[in-house]
Amino acid sequence: MCVKLTNLGLNLRNNQATLVPVVFRVILGKTGNSLRITLPRPIVEGFEWKEGDEIILYVSEGEVTIRKAKEKKQG
Repeated sequence: MCVKLTNLGLNLRNNQATLVPVVFRVILGKTGNSLRITLPRPIVEGFEWKEGDEIILYVSEGEVTIRKAKEKKQG
């Protein structure tokens, strides 16, 4: 997936754009009995996510990967 991260994580080399890893540090917040994270705006805008989108969390070997769920086929 190619992500539009405006001037964020973009490396221009020989007039070709390549994405480079970007690290954000966020603080866990408390909501009721659960903990939450807030995704930084550049991530949300870069992936064109919006409120109400379904997100999948993959947990493996001590890491968490976040991906948008594929759209369900209607019908």
